[in-house]
Amino acid sequence: MPPVDESYKAFRQALDSLKLDRESTLALIHIRKNEISELERFNLPEQALLPLAIMANNLDYFQALVTAHPDYVAALNPTAELNLPDTLNTTLISAIALHATDTLDALFSHPQFHTVALMQRLWYLNTPKEDLIYFLIRKGDKDSLDLFIKHHADLRDHSAIDMNFFTPLRYALQQKVNKDIIKTLAALPQQEPVCYLTAFEQAMHQPKLDSEVLTILYTHLQFPSHLALHEAVRYACFKVVNLICEKDPQKINEQSFSGQTPLSVAMGLHADQQVSMCRLLLEKGAIIRSNELKILAYCEKEIQTLIKEAYALQELKQLCETFLKTLDQRLDNPALTAHKKEKLEAKKQIVEKLQNILKNEEQPINTRLNTFSETLNQKSPILAPALFKSDTKKKTGRKVVKGVLFVLACCTILIGVGISIGLALKSKSQRGTYSFWKRRSAQFKEKAQALIPPSQRSKH
Repeated sequence: MPPVDESYKAFRQALDSLKLDRESTLALIHIRKNEISELERFNLPEQALLPLAIMANNLDYFQALVTAHPDYVAALNPTAELNLPDTLNTTLISAIALHATDTLDALFSHPQFHTVALMQRLWYLNTPKEDLIYFLIRKGDKDSLDLFIKHHADLRDHSAIDMNFFTPLRYALQQKVNKDIIKTLAALPQQEPVCYLTAFEQAMHQPKLDSEVLTILYTHLQFPSHLALHEAVRYACFKVVNLICEKDPQKINEQSFSGQTPLSVAMGLHADQQVSMCRLLLEKGAIIRSNELKILAYCEKEIQTLIKEAYALQELKQLCETFLKTLDQRLDNPALTAHKKEKLEAKKQIVEKLQNILKNEEQPINTRLNTFSETLNQKSPILAPALFKSDTKKKTGRKVVKGVLFVLACCTILIGVGISIGLALKSKSQRGTYSFWKRRSAQFKEKAQALIPPSQRSKH
């Protein structure tokens, strides 16, 4: 370390020559902090004291000078080469390193710093040029970052996008900083640049990313409603798919601009991911459309079985909903007796139980179907007692006979209509229309008359 007197001399020579180069600056940094005030005895220009305090890393003296002389903030030093707002970046680095919160608060509160210094690139020792916000993120200093944001730091301006087009949030994800910083950055209103990946898409490329971080990103980031789930399915990011389905279940059946649902995207995945992703979506409540059924023949057998089971589950859900609506309509009848109302309510409870079994997403689809079948077999006598109990009452017997006769009558009518239609179609396909056959009949009659001998024609 050079002697203090030599440091003073080096700086004095720099002032005399109106030149402050890098070597003089580094020499000045070695001045002891408790002796910086002695510089006043050198009769230096008053406006040079604040840059001196900054360059000497004397944060306490800097804060005292700013408090006493606010106009010094925008002042140039005597060399007219080192603008004070530019040097504030260096002071910030020192204050962050020393956790000098008061000094940081004083620095961040100056409008001049925001309008000029924030737009500049800083040079900190031998590190590449970068914006202060990225230094704060990489260091993981949440307190300093909060101060920076508190004083109206606009992260949407161009200085908040680095040379790789990384926004502060994407940079934080890449650096794997603590969750509090990610949460702070995700909550800010910022614009994603047009680049290769958004912050959310970048998160999906990190398979070991904490689910809590994903929750933070999904909660705060703004993007088209269909984008997140479709992209998560396309990249086979099961963690993100689970997250979105839990937070926004209605998005599982949303269509993209091209008409694709997450399920149709999943059916186009590679074979080793196709089954798992389709099963996940179907268990979360994905609805099977006609488009998915059309491409089912081109899928693996395991997918075909899975889709068929899910389609059966979907149909049973609709039947349960229809059954419940019918029961509710009957229960609303004011003329209903108490006994009948009690029976209908018992049926409604059973149907609701069956519906809950079908909607239990914690269970696999085949397990739900099996449980549904077992429960239905147990509760069927309550749902349809006439089919499972023998009632010898005449009234019941008459109802059964009438019902059987009605069914037989309907079947007879349907069979008769079906046979008539079938014969008509067969006749039309084989012999042609009535008018055509009539013409052919006249021709055959003329030919038959020609074959009969003239002596016998009168008899025929």
